[in-house]
Amino acid sequence: MITELVEKTRSCRRFEQKELPEEFMKSLVETARVCPSARNKQPLKYITIENHDFRNLLFPHLNWAGSLKNWDGPIEGERPTGYVVLILDKRISSSAGLDTGIVAQTMQLVAMEKGIGSCMLGAFIKENVAKLLELGDELEIQLILALGYPLEKRVIVDVKDESDVSYFRDDNQVHYIPKRSLESLLLRKI
Repeated sequence: MITELVEKTRSCRRFEQKELPEEFMKSLVETARVCPSARNKQPLKYITIENHDFRNLLFPHLNWAGSLKNWDGPIEGERPTGYVVLILDKRISSSAGLDTGIVAQTMQLVAMEKGIGSCMLGAFIKENVAKLLELGDELEIQLILALGYPLEKRVIVDVKDESDVSYFRDDNQVHYIPKRSLESLLLRKI
């Protein structure tokens, strides 16, 4: 059921060092290709990264888990085994609008359906990554989706303090994601 899949599709930041299935990354781009697009402009393009050496070149330019103050990201042996870079082609549109979120969430759901975890990375050194990928000025990185088989347990919990929705880890490195209650989100029924 889709609701269960959405609940399982939590940001994953530590991964097994098991390579992704052959053609998996291409299938994600195929899924993105048929996603809804504002005004059907389809301004997003993609770069998939599976090569181990290139993944190592990319990794230092990524920022991981801003709420985890004492954690610099996955250590060697726990890093993603694939990335999809979502890129706006400014020759088609000056903005990706909602397309980036629609595509990224859809890719995450498709990946989780196959047991592959993911993390949307919006915090990265854009200029360095663009240079590494040899992108021209007409191409602008919107988001990087990190992928791999989950190495960590992720658990949804109720928010205890409405002013603090920061995710956290316990001593066993279980990753907790606080979510606001339905009652606090549903303003009214008309």
